[in-house]
Amino acid sequence: VNLKTPGVGKPCAALYYLHLLARVLKGRWADTSHPDWKRMEGRWALFFDFASLHQHDGSSSGRRLPAEDALFKAALASLGTLFAHPYTTVFQLSQFPPDYPDGYEVPPGAHSAPYSERGWCFCECSWARAVKDNNRVLDISKFTGRTGRDGDYMATLTDCTVGRILAYPNRPQEKREAPVIPARFAALLEGKTFTNGTTDRPLVNRIYQEEFERTFGHVRHVNYAALNWGDEEAQALALVLEGGFAPRLESLDLSCNAIGDDGVHAITAAIRSGRAPMLGCIRFNDHTTRYQMYQNPASKSAVESLHAAVRANMAGTRAGQMEESEVRTSDEDAAAVAAGAAAMDSVADAQQMQIQANAREVEREAATVRYEEVPFDDEDSSEDSL
Repeated sequence: VNLKTPGVGKPCAALYYLHLLARVLKGRWADTSHPDWKRMEGRWALFFDFASLHQHDGSSSGRRLPAEDALFKAALASLGTLFAHPYTTVFQLSQFPPDYPDGYEVPPGAHSAPYSERGWCFCECSWARAVKDNNRVLDISKFTGRTGRDGDYMATLTDCTVGRILAYPNRPQEKREAPVIPARFAALLEGKTFTNGTTDRPLVNRIYQEEFERTFGHVRHVNYAALNWGDEEAQALALVLEGGFAPRLESLDLSCNAIGDDGVHAITAAIRSGRAPMLGCIRFNDHTTRYQMYQNPASKSAVESLHAAVRANMAGTRAGQMEESEVRTSDEDAAAVAAGAAAMDSVADAQQMQIQANAREVEREAATVRYEEVPFDDEDSSEDSL
């Protein structure tokens, strides 16, 4: 593949990364043994966060055309969902090539800040790590292709997964960051860089919070297994639960991490707060023989306390539902009684009206009979005959 810009001796950084992404996607969709292949064949899309949206024109005014600006603003409404949805796969490029920028053709004025210091990148990767499994966030700047044939998606997962690779215990284990609540995100965003910081910083702050609340507000099952989490990440998750961001969350998988007592105590306290009322199942350790080496190191007493809190949380939820049902039933019974009484009153009124109507009919019939009993003689018009 020719990665060089025409007329320039150095390779183009953009073409380098496009070629890298193409190799990863080849593994994703050319490997027919992958479970998604038949289900998704011909039905997938690729979204580039930068190239798929209209950007400023690069002039001193830094403007978009009116039509472009309208499309850009419309896209922002669903931008977060593309990154945060549990079933989208996010490909990150968190590092420059080793010889960047000197070894590449770089446009003048290109943003050269590291990935971790960029505001938009920080927002997008924070969305991505909110509720996804560990194999849904892939850092393709780590792709080598050496762990398997090029085009083998398992090789891609082994190279690029941010978290533990259980099948390769000797591989350096990276840690994926925990979800960041909006208040913490806003504080961290102050230290990030933007090309247009005056307008972009408040915008990013707002859309991050909206998508964070929407994502956690709907999620029911989250798998945080094998992310190499410790106590710090567990405490960050506890802030999500305590903040009431996950009111529908029913199950949580924290197995195959490195969470100790401090992290367990934080999650236990968050559950006891009652702000995650539907949470009734936590998988903390995988007891199958294959994953015995990946048990969380928390003490038995801490884990028992966690499970007791989950049971109490679920029992409280059920009791609340029963109490609410009883109140609703009582209200419904009272309404039914009132409706029945009203119906009876209506029947009584109808019956009374019918009785009165019948009485009037009887009176009319009697009057007619009395009238007919007196013969009328046209020839005798005297008062007596009348």
